[in-house]
Amino acid sequence: MRAEPKVIYFAGPLFTQAERQWNQDVAVALRRRGFTVLLPQEQAAEYFDKQSDGFNPERDAPALFSLSVESITKADLVVAVFDGSDPDSGTSFECGVAWKHGKPIVGV
Repeated sequence: MRAEPKVIYFAGPLFTQAERQWNQDVAVALRRRGFTVLLPQEQAAEYFDKQSDGFNPERDAPALFSLSVESITKADLVVAVFDGSDPDSGTSFECGVAWKHGKPIVGV
């Protein structure tokens, strides 16, 4: 009997088109191997693609924060990208949340 696929929260910088594309490519490769991947750039897309009034930091930032924390706590592990000269602050925060909840963290 095959075990259920693990749920991975994929933490990494997403400020440039190249970073977002690399994150997406890795997520696709992991999904092809049977993993469920929670990719923040996909999860948050609705907050940045709103047609009506755009991104509202007072309303949307707390929702994005909650979404990130909830997703990390649902995941079995976190894959974190640390390929820059300094670790990305958002990725570092996500690793802190994962550590607090006893989630394994795989650094790339």
